[in-house]
Amino acid sequence: MTRIRIFFVFALLGFSPVNAAHAHHLWVVKTDDSYVVARGILPERLDPYKPECVKDFVALGPEGTMISAEKLQRIDETDGVRFRTSESVSLVGVTCDWGYRVNTTQGKKLLRRQEAEKAGFRVVDSFFSTQYGKVFFKEGAGNTKPIGIKFELIPLEDPLRIPVGGELSIQAVFDGKPLANVTLLGNDKEEIPTDQNGTGRMKITKKGTHLLMVGHKVPVKGDPEKDYDLLTTFLVFEVR
Repeated sequence: MTRIRIFFVFALLGFSPVNAAHAHHLWVVKTDDSYVVARGILPERLDPYKPECVKDFVALGPEGTMISAEKLQRIDETDGVRFRTSESVSLVGVTCDWGYRVNTTQGKKLLRRQEAEKAGFRVVDSFFSTQYGKVFFKEGAGNTKPIGIKFELIPLEDPLRIPVGGELSIQAVFDGKPLANVTLLGNDKEEIPTDQNGTGRMKITKKGTHLLMVGHKVPVKGDPEKDYDLLTTFLVFEVR
């Protein structure tokens, strides 16, 4: 499936623009026959990527049980990855490794530290970028539970049941433990602080697609190519 076709699928599904401040978002969109792993700016820009960047994909049914890997067909294309299943899906989770990056005095470069230094850049710091995403498609018994990815946002109420004017509580969890006192970014650059339990509250002010995200740096010692791992997790749902 080409990126152009996917763009028109977004338009037909009525996805509304989300302006969270981040270079790239990670999400999944359902087409007629597939669940497409999308990278870019949701939804107006889609960027191609190497299929090998997609490391894991999980899906839950409405009853809250995990759909077995045997029932998920992975399709690698030249510019991305999609999955097929005949099962009913309430939510999906995806993990992507985007690789090494460096921040330099001339901006961010998609290089390893040694490559950047050989190219003449002055490196400020270096890191490895990994992103995690959760996208909700149907109400389900598992929508308020962790799905086992390393870094995830867990809604404490089913986000697909929250009306305009309501509030959604979300917990940030890293390695199975609450990530305290971080700031989630939401629609229109909304900042949502979390408490010591990693929990914040998001006001639902309009219909359409909502995105939440948060980043977390994990320092790395003894690796000449990186100073830290930069982990970012996303949660995407639609309010009707």
